[in-house]
Amino acid sequence: MSDSQPKQPSSSNDWGNYITLGNIYKGRSKYAQAKEQYEKALEAAQQINSRKGEAEALLGIGSIHNALSQFPKAIEYLEQALLIHQEIGDRAGEGTDLGALGNSYSSISQYQKAIKFYEQTLAIAREINHRAQEALGLGGLGRSYQSLGQHQKALEFCEHWLTIARELGDRLSEAGALGNLNSCHNYLGQYQKAIECGELQLVITREIGDRSGEGSALGGLAWSYSNQSQYQTAIECYEQWLAIAREIGDRNNEAKALCNLGGSYRNLGQYQRAIDGYEQYLAFSREINDRSGEALALCGLGNCYSNLSQYPRARECYEQQLAINREIGDRQGESSALAGLGNICFYLAEYQKASEFYEQQLAIAREIGDRRGQGATLGNLGNSYNSLGQYQKAIEFNEQQLLIAREIGDISGEQSALSGLGNCYNSLDQNQKAIEFHEQSLAIARQIGARAQEANVLGNMGCSYNSLKQYQKAIDLHEQQLAIARELSACSQESQALMYIANCNFNIQNYQESLELNQQSLTIAEAIGDRYTAAQAYGYSGRAFAKLKRRREAIDAFNRAYQLFREMGQQHWISYVQTQLKQLGESLIADQEFPEAIELYKLQLQSLQELNDQSGIGWALQNLGKSYYNQGEYQKAIEPHTQMLGIARQLADTAMESLALAWLGCDYREANQWELALNYFQTRIALAKTINDRSAQRETLGWLGGISKKLRQNDRAVTYYSEQVSVIRELGDRVGEQSALYDLGSFHYDLSQNRQAVEYFLPALALAEQLEQKQNAANAHYMLAQTLLKLGQIPDVIFHYRSAKNFYDELSETDWSQRCLERLQALGDL
Repeated sequence: MSDSQPKQPSSSNDWGNYITLGNIYKGRSKYAQAKEQYEKALEAAQQINSRKGEAEALLGIGSIHNALSQFPKAIEYLEQALLIHQEIGDRAGEGTDLGALGNSYSSISQYQKAIKFYEQTLAIAREINHRAQEALGLGGLGRSYQSLGQHQKALEFCEHWLTIARELGDRLSEAGALGNLNSCHNYLGQYQKAIECGELQLVITREIGDRSGEGSALGGLAWSYSNQSQYQTAIECYEQWLAIAREIGDRNNEAKALCNLGGSYRNLGQYQRAIDGYEQYLAFSREINDRSGEALALCGLGNCYSNLSQYPRARECYEQQLAINREIGDRQGESSALAGLGNICFYLAEYQKASEFYEQQLAIAREIGDRRGQGATLGNLGNSYNSLGQYQKAIEFNEQQLLIAREIGDISGEQSALSGLGNCYNSLDQNQKAIEFHEQSLAIARQIGARAQEANVLGNMGCSYNSLKQYQKAIDLHEQQLAIARELSACSQESQALMYIANCNFNIQNYQESLELNQQSLTIAEAIGDRYTAAQAYGYSGRAFAKLKRRREAIDAFNRAYQLFREMGQQHWISYVQTQLKQLGESLIADQEFPEAIELYKLQLQSLQELNDQSGIGWALQNLGKSYYNQGEYQKAIEPHTQMLGIARQLADTAMESLALAWLGCDYREANQWELALNYFQTRIALAKTINDRSAQRETLGWLGGISKKLRQNDRAVTYYSEQVSVIRELGDRVGEQSALYDLGSFHYDLSQNRQAVEYFLPALALAEQLEQKQNAANAHYMLAQTLLKLGQIPDVIFHYRSAKNFYDELSETDWSQRCLERLQALGDL
C-alpha cells in the first residue's frame, strides 16, 4: 500500500468512506489521522441519523484509544457502540464490539472480565456462523488464558483458531494464530515448537506482503531464541523487526523492537547498550503518549540499573512505572513494578521489606488469576525467607511454586522452583539433598535448551559441593558454568563463574591462583559497569593478598571494596570487609608486627574520612588505639580512643561509647595514671547501668576492684568485687562466679582477713567441684588450707592439703603436689 494521502470522501454524509480512511490510517499506525476520520464518520452518521454508521464510528474511535493505551476512554466508546449494535440487532457488529471490549480489559489485566466478553463474541459468531469472528474470539480467549498462566488451555484455543483460519484460507488470521502459538510454546518451554510456529508465521507474512506481521513474527522468533540463550541470534531478529518498523513508519513497533533489543543486550551483560535501547523506547512512548509502553521502558531501565547496582536510580524507575500502571489500571504491570521494588530491597539485604513488596505482588497475581505470576512470586518469597534464615517457610513457598508450575505445565517455572529448593537445602547445610534438587533443575534446563539457566544451576551445584569441601568437583562445575557464559557472551555470568572458581582455589590454599581469577572477574565486572560483582572481587582479592602477605595491596583492595559497598548500601558486605580488615590487623598484631597494624588502621581511617563515614571512623580509631596498646605505647593509644569517645557521643552510639570508655580506662591504668583510669571506669559503669548492659558492668567492676586494690582503697575494692559477684550470678555465669569468689577470697587473704577469705574460698571450692574444674578445685583446697592454718584449724588444714595434693597428682602438677606434701610432713601428718 502507498504512503500517499488517502483520497477524502466527496460528501460530508459519506460516513462509510470516512470509516475506510480511518482503517487505512490505523493500519499505518497513524492514530491521530485515523481518529480524525472516525470522528468525521461519527458526525456524518449523526447528521443522517444512521445508527449503524454511528456505531461503526464509535467502534473505530474506541479502537484508537485502545492502540494509544487509553483504555478507560476506549471502553467508554466501545460500550456506546455495543448498545447501538444491540439496539439495531446487528449481531455481527455486537460480536466485534464485545471482542474489542475484551481487548481493552485484557490490556488492563482484567483477564476474567476479558474472557467473558470473548466468550460472548464466540457464542454470537457460532450462532450466526461467522467463522472469521469465531476465530477472533478463540484468539482472544487464547491470549487471555496465556496471560493467566494457563498455557495449555491457551494452546488449545489457539490451535482451534489456526484450524478455522486455514479452513477459511485466511492467511492473515493463520499468521496471527501461529504467532500466538509461538508464545504458548515459549511459555511451556517448548522452544523448538515455538520456533517452528514462528518460522511458519514469518513465511506467510512475507508471502502476503504483511510487513507489520513480518516484524511481529521476527519478534516472536527472537523471543524463542532468547529463551534458548541464543542472544546474538535474537538480536539479529529484533534488528530486522526494527528495520521493518522504521521502513513502514510504524513508530509503535519501532519502540517495541528497541525495548526487546534492550532486553537482549541486558541478557548479555551489555547494560549500557540495553539502557540506550530502553531510553529510545521511553522517548518514543512519551512522544506518541503510549503510557503502557512508557511503563515497560521504565521497567527495562530499572532492571538495567539494578544489574549495575545503581539501586536509587532503579528504584526511581520502578516507582514511576508503578504510578503509570496504577493510573492506566494495568494490574499485570503493577505486579511487575512491585517485583522490581522487591528485588531492590532483596539486593540491599532488606529481606523483610522485599517480602512485603512480593506479598503485594502475589495478591495481584491471585486477584487477576495469573497462575504463572503467582508461581514466580512464590519463588521470590522463598528466596527472601531463605535469606532471612526462615528456611522451612522458604521451602513451603518454593514447593507451592513447584506445584503451580506442574499444574499449568510451566516447565521453566518448574526448573526455577527446583533450583530454589536446592538453595534452601544448601542454606540448611543439607548439601546432598540440595544437589538432588539442583540435578533435577539442571536436567530441565538442558531439556528445554535454556543455556543461561543451565549455567546458573551449575553455579548453584558448585556452591553445594564447595560447602561439602569437595573443591575439585565444585571447580569442575563452575568451569562448565564459565564455558557456557563465554559461549553466550554473557559477561556478568562469566565474571561470577570466575569468582566462584577463585573461592574454591582459596579454600584449597591456592592463593595465587585465587587472586589471578578474582582479578579476571574484576576486569570484566568493571568493563560492564557491574559495581556489585566488582566490589566482591575487590574484597576477595584483598583476602588473597592478605594470605600472600601482600598486605599493602590487601588494604587497598579492602578499602576499594568498602567504598563501593558503602555507596550501594550493602550493609552485609560492609560488615564482611570490616571483619576482613579486623582479621588482617589481628594477624599483624599476633605476629607482633605492630607498626604494620598501625599503618593498616591509619590507611583505613584515611579512606573512611574521605567517605565521611563517622561510625566507621569510630571503630577504626578503636583498632588503631588497640594496636598502640598492644605495642605497649599506652600514651599514644589514648588519643585515638579519646577521638573514638567523641564520635560515639556525637552519634549517640552507646555501644561505641562504652567500649571507648573501657579502652581509655585500660590505657590510663597501664600508664599508671590510676585516678584517670578510675574515672573512666566509673563513667562506664554508670552508662552500663543506664543501658542495662550487665556484661559491661561485670567486666568494669572487676577493673574497678583491681584499681581500688592498687590504691589501697580496700573497702571500695570489696564493694566492687562483691557487686561483680552479684552481676555474675544474675547473668547465670557459674564459671565466672567461681572465679570471682576465688579472687575475693584471695583479696581478703592478702589483707590477712582470714575469716572473710574462708567465706569466699568455700563457695568457690563448691562451685569448682560442681563444675568439675579440677585445677580450680585444687587451687581452692590449697588456699583454704593456707588460710585455715593461720586460724589454727589443723584438722581442716590437713584435709584441704590432702585434697589439693590428690587433684595436683591427677593433673600431673608435680611442683604443687610436692608443696602440699611438704606442708603435710611439717604438720606431722605423714
